[in-house]
Amino acid sequence: FEQHTNISMSISFIGRRLLVRPLCADLLIRVAREALLNIHQHAQARSASLTIRYDINTVALLIQDDGVGLIEGSHDRPGLHALRAMHYRITELGGRMDVFETQGGGVTVRATLPID
Repeated sequence: FEQHTNISMSISFIGRRLLVRPLCADLLIRVAREALLNIHQHAQARSASLTIRYDINTVALLIQDDGVGLIEGSHDRPGLHALRAMHYRITELGGRMDVFETQGGGVTVRATLPID
């Protein structure tokens, strides 16, 4: 990502790494790709971070940037279907997805799914 976009990128893992169901892992990868694509295309960010946090019962993916924030204050606008579709799929698997502006600028995408 950093080599292709000139956006500084950091990746971190929190907690003891646990085995995640393939269906959940694939969905988290899709969320990460879409969020990073949005950062590249829309955020005007200088940096981004990707964090995977393992808890006893859940795995969470957090992607944050220092860009311009959400246009019109929301990601849920006509024509923007990818994040909305992922939100529905995550909910179907018992998880939760939030997209919100970060204090001080930028956007955070947080997707949480149950481990089992």
